[in-house]
Amino acid sequence: MKKLSSRWSVVALVVGSSLVACSGADAPTTGGAARPSPGGNGDSPAASSPSASTTGTPASAATTGVGPLASAQVALATVTGTITNQGPSTVPLGSVGLAGQGTVSAATSVQLAALLPGGTLQALAQAAVTAGGTFSLQAPINAGLTIVQALDASGSVLGSVVLGSTGSTAGATLVAAPITTQTSLQSQVLTSAATCALGSGGNSEPTGSDASATPAAAPAAPATSPSGLSGATLALDVTTLVDAQVTAAVAAAAALQGDSGAGVSALVQALSAAVVTGAEARLTVFAQAGVTLNLDVFASAQATALANFNAGLAGVLTGQTNIATVMAQLAASLDAAVQASGGVSIGTRAQAQAAVSLDFSASLNASLAANAALDVNDLAFAAIHAAAQLEATIVGNAVVQVITAAGAPQATISAATSASAQFAANVTAATNVQALTSARATFAAALGGGGSASASAGGGGLLGGLVTATGNVTASLQGVIDDVVNLAGNLDGDLTAKLSAVADVNVCVNIDAQASVGPNGIDVNVGAAAEVIAQFVANAAASAQSADAGAGAQVGVGAAAQAMALAELSLRVAP
Repeated sequence: MKKLSSRWSVVALVVGSSLVACSGADAPTTGGAARPSPGGNGDSPAASSPSASTTGTPASAATTGVGPLASAQVALATVTGTITNQGPSTVPLGSVGLAGQGTVSAATSVQLAALLPGGTLQALAQAAVTAGGTFSLQAPINAGLTIVQALDASGSVLGSVVLGSTGSTAGATLVAAPITTQTSLQSQVLTSAATCALGSGGNSEPTGSDASATPAAAPAAPATSPSGLSGATLALDVTTLVDAQVTAAVAAAAALQGDSGAGVSALVQALSAAVVTGAEARLTVFAQAGVTLNLDVFASAQATALANFNAGLAGVLTGQTNIATVMAQLAASLDAAVQASGGVSIGTRAQAQAAVSLDFSASLNASLAANAALDVNDLAFAAIHAAAQLEATIVGNAVVQVITAAGAPQATISAATSASAQFAANVTAATNVQALTSARATFAAALGGGGSASASAGGGGLLGGLVTATGNVTASLQGVIDDVVNLAGNLDGDLTAKLSAVADVNVCVNIDAQASVGPNGIDVNVGAAAEVIAQFVANAAASAQSADAGAGAQVGVGAAAQAMALAELSLRVAP
């Protein structure tokens, strides 16, 4: 197996979170990018849901002017947005396509490009930028995954943002998130991740001179990757994992380099491969549970979530909402998208997100360790922290749902809700791995009782509210919770052994495939950590089933075991 080789992507987002594009490999050039693909070849993601807000404007059409697939008449939507100077660095990063300081004054135009499999970006439309950085362009509808790029006078890409689908409603108005360093990084990572998922290495990025002012027809549906993943199904993963902290670490490296950005390009590639590894881990968790996610539904749900996220970030810029609200909605949207695509079990979804975190971190750490040039201060923890925040939110929500479904009294449900919110807050505030471990221990103690890992429900844990407090039942519940805690004692060791195999996987090559996952399979080692998690949860459930709690309390004891297992499996940090 090969180590993950560095690949390159884009960097993106505005006020604190991120958005994603499609498939591709290379970072924006500084004036000499390859020409865009002239035709669709049936390669670009199909649109399924309308983006952002729509208006009642009558349908409009235009004569196309780009590529042999362009049709005589194209139904159009309007895309609006804003270019900003926002970014964590005081140094301009437009030379490496990461926007930041000076972007508004340097930008003269914007273009919309569809991301095609293999990394090619097909230019669809172009428009001028106002002195204040705002823009409005006419875009063909039914383009599945698109990126808006800010261009300077020479046609070089200064920054970008993932727009997503252009929807299916002619005359609609679509709102792009403000172009910032974060949105630009996200765009690059998504582009590279989509290329990686397809196993190809395209490197075409259209420049302003290649785009036509007349909108081109949207390209057709995408090719299928070995795992079934595409840019459209990786968008929310990129958006959640490439957050403000990750962006700050990459931007700091870019500011120090002050060159063509070769090191930044390698970091983008490492991040994109890690995103794909995590996304494939999610698929294996559900496959092991006998569930095949419907990736078309998954992509459609992500398109809707991405449109809402873009509109939310635009609202942050104008003061209509705040970033905390937008990010909370994003986390809920990712979980809802998994559920809509077939991941009905909340417990399995929580396990899947834990596997995403573990494999994402293991892959990135392996890439950073393999290349001394990628030794960037704070990036490893920033990536772990981004994954941990999402995982804590999903696990906390899962615990509340498990307790509620078991018929717990309202006081117990309220206590679980408060403990879950505190868990998420503690994870958000964490500044190192030790703080993440402490957050998990505090959450587990709130559920199981007491202040130590071996504490029981008898010590005051809220899970005691799931059963009637008789002597025998209380003792059985205590025994089950202690069993789960003891089982968790082996988790770190078991996971470390398995994750070392994940670190050796090159998901962009997809060797040693397991044909039961995806059209052509996923490397068997990607699912190794998922197997450990699944076995741990199964052992916890078996402990509950063997407890002598009586028929009336068995449901409560089983729910307590599941809730405790979810808490204990969370935030296990990859080596």
